[in-house]
Amino acid sequence: MKKELKVKNDSIDVAGIKKDYKDAIMEYIWNGYDANASKIDIDYKINELGGISEIKICDNGSGIDYDNIDNTFGAFLSSEKRNAKNLVDNIQGSKGKGRFSFICFAHFCKWNTVYRVGEKLYEYSIDMDDINKREYEISAKKETDKKDTGTEVIITGIDDLLEENLNCYSFEESLLNNFSWFLYLNKEKDYKLNVNGKPLVYQKFIDDKLSQNYELEIEDFKFKVYFIKWLKDVKSKYYFHMLDEDNIQKYKAFTRYNNNGIDFIHSVYINSSYFNDFEPLGDKKDQKDDGQISLMQNEKDDKNEKSVIYKELIKKLDEIVTNKCKEFLRANSSKLIEDLEKENVFPIFPDDKYGNIRKKDLVDVVKEVYCVQPRIFRKANPEQKKTVIGFLNLLLDSDERKNIITIMEGITNLSKEERANLARILEKTTLNNIVKTLEMLEARNEIIENLKKIVFKAEQSTNERDHIQKIMEKNFWIFGEQYHLVTADKNFEKALKEYKYILDGKENEKESYKINNQDKLRRMDIFLCAKHPLDVYLESSILEENIVLELKAPYVPIDKKIFRQIEDYMDLIKGEPQFNSTSREWKFYAISNQIDDFIREKYKENEDKGLPFLVKKVDNCKIFIMTWDDIFKNFEHKYRYLYDKLNFEKSEIEIELENTEKYDRADVDVLTEQILKKDAVNM
Repeated sequence: MKKELKVKNDSIDVAGIKKDYKDAIMEYIWNGYDANASKIDIDYKINELGGISEIKICDNGSGIDYDNIDNTFGAFLSSEKRNAKNLVDNIQGSKGKGRFSFICFAHFCKWNTVYRVGEKLYEYSIDMDDINKREYEISAKKETDKKDTGTEVIITGIDDLLEENLNCYSFEESLLNNFSWFLYLNKEKDYKLNVNGKPLVYQKFIDDKLSQNYELEIEDFKFKVYFIKWLKDVKSKYYFHMLDEDNIQKYKAFTRYNNNGIDFIHSVYINSSYFNDFEPLGDKKDQKDDGQISLMQNEKDDKNEKSVIYKELIKKLDEIVTNKCKEFLRANSSKLIEDLEKENVFPIFPDDKYGNIRKKDLVDVVKEVYCVQPRIFRKANPEQKKTVIGFLNLLLDSDERKNIITIMEGITNLSKEERANLARILEKTTLNNIVKTLEMLEARNEIIENLKKIVFKAEQSTNERDHIQKIMEKNFWIFGEQYHLVTADKNFEKALKEYKYILDGKENEKESYKINNQDKLRRMDIFLCAKHPLDVYLESSILEENIVLELKAPYVPIDKKIFRQIEDYMDLIKGEPQFNSTSREWKFYAISNQIDDFIREKYKENEDKGLPFLVKKVDNCKIFIMTWDDIFKNFEHKYRYLYDKLNFEKSEIEIELENTEKYDRADVDVLTEQILKKDAVNM
């Protein structure tokens, strides 16, 4: 029996029928789910040329009622689903056009359907072709012994579709894009979508670590909330989808992160009987003034976006999304730091333990700032990022850490909650730094006391290379926090090559650099350098400060011979023009337990220069001779204020030092290992 639509063929052609085979197939799948199907199977056959000869889409839905076919299948641009006040844009069959979707890629379509009337099941078929689209052929219905209802759509006469068109990632991605959310919401009902027997794994699109379900209760209504964090872009992103008890969408509203720019792709689905008779104000055509309507309505009883319950729901949903966003940002903050480092927006820190502490402090604060207000970094160009991070670093190095909040508010508006969170983070960071500083001071005090044991109680058992050299190589902070290590126990040519590379960063010049001096193979025990900030340079004229340490075993007195050795070092440096700028300062130190009368005379000769321990000064070079006692006194003077303020009691090490006569070589080895294991910087 033939039936006709009251519409012309060309009207169907221009009525928004899908133009892509993937979208067309999606329509038939949605028709199955719209008919309350829980399982849909897509199967296809391949001809001898590798083309698709048939596509079959089967569902276990309620079927198409034969006696109501004129109001369902036979109605164009209308359907019962639409008449059910379904406002959803995700129920694809709501306009009655989906059944014509095959015409974009095939010539024929057949529906075999089984439906229920009372206790009996009936079946019949419907045929349609692309030539006479306004006609369809319907067979007589008959009672069937099939076990359940459902519809089988068979598409044939297919043009230009190959196996690879349905067995490819692009097709799978389209399925995932359209149905991941639907399968996720119905996972407890075990909804399935299979392609040639292979189930669609909707979890591929969903971040199961961040996706979560919630139960909310507002007054007498319960709301089941499904928060989904997507791994890929999807159509339903950035919306609150309000669903009734039948999962029919009644309203949707943007979340507050709909334009976040941080790849926080998410959707929120809310299922509740509250939305069964929800009537959005925006859908009432006769409304002209929202304000007047609000005054006339009972906001508690009316179910719309102005109601008290709805507003409370949105507030709770905002909290869920905000917390999930911060969780997402925290998990991805390390990736942000990687990206910022690639953009070279971080300040350059010395490559030593103290520099690493300062950098970690800055990185921790940048991560927390990002979690509070990601737009600062995501919507800024590299120069802006560099400026922000530069300001953060300056403030972290000062007593004005809390002014970070003020700077941020100048860049972007902070909510009261965000401001409180950032203040708490800065307090926490400050506390961490205090703890680290205490641990550092304790460690340094212990190192100094153990070093005293070595140089005062074990003079004859201590040597330069096995003990003093190793200890000072790791603990050069004794000479100042601003220095970092260039080389240790390297000859002058290698040491200056490394120094030049640090200054210029040119590997080829490092390899080709040569010194024409007979002393070039003599070794520097420790070579340190420091670069001063530009503003300090302008005030003092010294931009680079370099220290060469000559360490002697405690029992070796510093005499005229050692003094001449240091002079040779100074002459070698002065003989290299590229290291003799007036903006560079070179300091040479010789250290042991004893000095002879020759050195004491040198002290007197240089008293007028006002520098303790100075024995010679020529241009930008100075030579200093110090005893270990001088080193320890300097350290105590430098840190006395801190130790006094922190009420450091006399340690057991100091008491032990006073009560011990001598240590042998084995004791010195043990003490050296203890010092080397103690980290006095990276706490």
